[in-house]
Amino acid sequence: MAQNSKKDDLTIKGGDKPGVWGRKGPILLGFVALGLVLRFFPLFSKPIIVEFIDGDAAIVENGKNRVLGENSKIHPGERIEVKRGATVRLRLPGGRTMNVVDEGSLELRSSRGVWGGSKIKYELFLEKGRISVSGHASKGVDGSITTPFGVAGIRGTVFTLGADRSMTLSLYQGKVVAGGLSGDTIEVRPGKGMVIRSGGPLRAVELLEGPAILKPGPGDRLDHTGKIRLSRVAGAVFYRIEVAEDENFTRIMGTQTGDEVLGVPALPFDGPAYVRAVAISGDGLEGKPSKAVHFHSKAHYSTGLSLQKAKRYQEAIDSFERAGKGYSDDTRVLKDLAWTLYLAGDWSGAKPIYERVLKLDPTDLEARIEAGRTLFWLQEYAESERLYREVIKKTPKDSDAHWGLSDVLRVMGRKNEALVSVQTALRMNPGHPYAMKTLLELKKGKDGE
Repeated sequence: MAQNSKKDDLTIKGGDKPGVWGRKGPILLGFVALGLVLRFFPLFSKPIIVEFIDGDAAIVENGKNRVLGENSKIHPGERIEVKRGATVRLRLPGGRTMNVVDEGSLELRSSRGVWGGSKIKYELFLEKGRISVSGHASKGVDGSITTPFGVAGIRGTVFTLGADRSMTLSLYQGKVVAGGLSGDTIEVRPGKGMVIRSGGPLRAVELLEGPAILKPGPGDRLDHTGKIRLSRVAGAVFYRIEVAEDENFTRIMGTQTGDEVLGVPALPFDGPAYVRAVAISGDGLEGKPSKAVHFHSKAHYSTGLSLQKAKRYQEAIDSFERAGKGYSDDTRVLKDLAWTLYLAGDWSGAKPIYERVLKLDPTDLEARIEAGRTLFWLQEYAESERLYREVIKKTPKDSDAHWGLSDVLRVMGRKNEALVSVQTALRMNPGHPYAMKTLLELKKGKDGE
């Protein structure tokens, strides 16, 4: 009996009643086990990472904005606001990438996982705008996107989703389960899409085919003055083009929406680029993307043209020189650089560039005229005369060439020949201002310009 009493004393130590440990034991052991799990495999919140930003965007938390930049982290409860014309590229938990565009508002509502494991679950809320998702997520990653009209599980590898007057979903690879807020869902397969409205039926439809890109052709050099032309697609009400640095469009650099003729979106770099297009139906459903076409972006060239027009010649020269590093054989870039040097009075700098242009394209008559004028100011009159006569031989009615020749002959003292040339220029273009000036100089018998 004494041994039994001693055992009972140990069991009820602390004032517990006999038998309570038997009921509490498993619960207490459960808490201990949970503590060990959290000690070695704690729960964590997985943020979204900003990879790229082009344009005006911000992170919003509790009504306050903070600066959004590359490598910024978006935590649960925070929202990204993307202004019109801007694009933000995100790295989602598990490895997928997402572009947020079209005045998008995207909130990370939750993101949780377990350290030491591969289970991650997150939820996004797209209040408005459009997103495009690509890439394969790691195994065990479960994501969903909710809009004011419906919800989609992020299992598709490549798809777009929009939220405006409805939720639009276009799937290109993989699969997505989507549905309304009531809980009904259907599975969408590649090449299909759906439009979800409040109370509307759930039905997947075929996506419109991608329009053919008629211009640019492969390798075309386009700038802000260029146009992209598309073929018509039956059922489309408008089109959108996207430009990127690579043909997989992992980093979309600009978009433009409109009819079959669209301006080239401004790109912040000089070099190879790609463009693709989608047709969009009256419901706002995006079709299949066209085949990507390679072209050359010339951002600094576009800037140089604007600066040249504003007569900010040195800044324009800097921009053209930067553009020329990417396009050393582009006669258009080289000609504008040479002409800007000419306008700035740097004729010695313009001369070798014109020589390179004419070596690359001996048929460029405009470059010959400009080079002839450059040589005029360098007092290389014989070579200037030769260039002007070559142009006149090819295009006898070119008034600029006849005027340029007359000015060269005038300063060389060959006034009768100069008079014939300048009168020829004025017959072809009676309002030619420089020809009129040269004629007056000849009539006055002056030797200067």
